[in-house]
Amino acid sequence: MGWSKVVNFLNKGVQRRPHRRLPGQPHHQWNMLKTQLDQLVRSDRLELTLPRAHELQQYAEELVHFAKQNTPESSLIVESMIFTPAARRKLFHELCPLYANRPFFYTRVVNQHRLRMRDAAPMAYLEFVDR
Repeated sequence: MGWSKVVNFLNKGVQRRPHRRLPGQPHHQWNMLKTQLDQLVRSDRLELTLPRAHELQQYAEELVHFAKQNTPESSLIVESMIFTPAARRKLFHELCPLYANRPFFYTRVVNQHRLRMRDAAPMAYLEFVDR
């Protein structure tokens, strides 16, 4: 490694990527995450790759946390994160009363310990607890 590469590495810091890297442009990544959040709320369980499940779990926890607050600001945030009215209805009328006494950890990632056939990606389930 040359001197200029070392200086660039030190200037950027050792940890250059604080989040997991998902494929595509940022607006495409956010659209994909919102679509998968919507599917997770509607079906209570999703089969995803392991890194994508860990990334989506953070947003799902935040979504349920904001839905439980039941303020106008938090409901606007929930509406911006979920597409369909059916998913919003299920979140507010079924999941919020279910998790009313639970302070956190609304979801879990279950590793399937298998690889996807086409690209050998590790697979996992992301599901709501107490569903």
